Amino acid sequence: MKIIIFLALIVVAFIVLLFAFKKKEKPQDDTYTKRSSDLTTGKPKSETRPSQPTASGYKSIEGQTPKIISTKVIDPKIILGNIEYVEMGKNIYPSRVEQIDEDVRKNLESKIGLIPQIPSNSMRLMNLLLNPESNLKEIVSLVGTHPVFSAKILQTVNSVYFSLPEKITSIGRAITLLGYNNVRALVFHETLHNTMQKQGESDAERHLKIWGHSAMVSACAGFIGKHLFSLSEYDLATSGLLHDIGKFYLINIEDSIEIVSDIPNLIKEEHRYGINHCVAGAYIASHWRLPELIVKGIEYHHNPCFFPPHSIPEGYLKQCFVLCLADLVAKAMGYSGEDKQIMPILPEYFEMFGIDKNLEGIITTELLKNVEKARMTVASYIDTV
Repeated sequence: MKIIIFLALIVVAFIVLLFAFKKKEKPQDDTYTKRSSDLTTGKPKSETRPSQPTASGYKSIEGQTPKIISTKVIDPKIILGNIEYVEMGKNIYPSRVEQIDEDVRKNLESKIGLIPQIPSNSMRLMNLLLNPESNLKEIVSLVGTHPVFSAKILQTVNSVYFSLPEKITSIGRAITLLGYNNVRALVFHETLHNTMQKQGESDAERHLKIWGHSAMVSACAGFIGKHLFSLSEYDLATSGLLHDIGKFYLINIEDSIEIVSDIPNLIKEEHRYGINHCVAGAYIASHWRLPELIVKGIEYHHNPCFFPPHSIPEGYLKQCFVLCLADLVAKAMGYSGEDKQIMPILPEYFEMFGIDKNLEGIITTELLKNVEKARMTVASYIDTV
C-alpha cells in the first residue's frame, strides 16, 4: 500500500512539473519574420494594432503589447541572425563617376537638365528642418504657404497609425509630434512628386517603395551616425533620405534587356541603363546644388560593399560607411523597398571603425522606436496621397 501511495505521489509531482513547464514555454516571437516591407499601401495589418506615442515612448492599444517595439523581441539575433547576403561575384565592380561612358554621361546630363530645380520655399523649409534649434513659428509659416501639404500633415498625425487620444488641429503641434526628420521626409516626397515627370501607376508604386525605404535608411543613418560616430544626426538623416535619389530617375533613361541573374542589382542597373543609381544620384544632387557632403554620400554609399576604404575621399569616408551600414540594417529589419538584396560590407571597414561585423549592439530599443515612428509616418502619409 505504501508503495502504491509513493508511486502515486511521484506521478502527481511529475504532472505538476510538466504543467508548470508548458505554462512558462512560449513560442518564439516572429514579428520580424512576418512583417511586410511593402510600404506602398500604407495599410496596417489586420492582425496587429498600431502603437500609440506617449511622453515616455509607446503604449499599447486596448492593453495589447505592440510587438514591433516590444522589449521582448529587441534582440539583434532575431533580426540579424538569418541575413541572406547576395552573392557578390568575383571581379565585378560598379562604375564610378569618372568611368562613365561619354555618350551615357551626355544623355544623363541632358535629361537631368530638364529636371526642375527644387523650389526655393521647399529648400528653405528643408534647411530649417535640418536644425533642431530652428524657429518652429518660421517652419509653420512656410508649411502654411502650402494648404494641401498642411492638410496632409494633419491627416498623417491624426491617422490610426498614431491613435492619439485627441485630434491635433495645430500644424506646429503636428510637426513637433512627427519630428523634424520625419517632416523633412514628407517635404522630400512632395518635392519629388512636383519635379519628376508624370509616371504610370506601376512607376508611382515603385517610387513609393523607394521613398519608404529611404525614410527608414534616414532614421537608421541619423541614429547610427549620432550614437556610434558622434556625427550630425540631421546631416546623415538627410543623406539617408536622398541616398537612392538616382533610382527615381533611372526609369527615364532608355534601357536595354534586363539581366536575370544573382549578381547585385547595382551591376544589373549598368547593363540595363548604362549607369547605376549612385552615379545618377550624384549628378542629380549636383544639379540641385546640394551640399558636397550629400553629393559624395550618394555617390559612394555602396562603395564599402565593393571597394576598400581608400576608394572614398577621406573627408567623406565615415559618413559613407554610416550610409552603407544604415542601408544594410534597414533591409535586415525588413524595410527593403524595391531592392531586397542585402550586400555585405567589406570587413576592413568594420575593423577601421571598431564596429562588430556581426552587427551586434547596433540595433537598440531607441533605434527601433525611431524607425517605427518613421514607418508609421510614411505609411499614414501614403494614405493621404
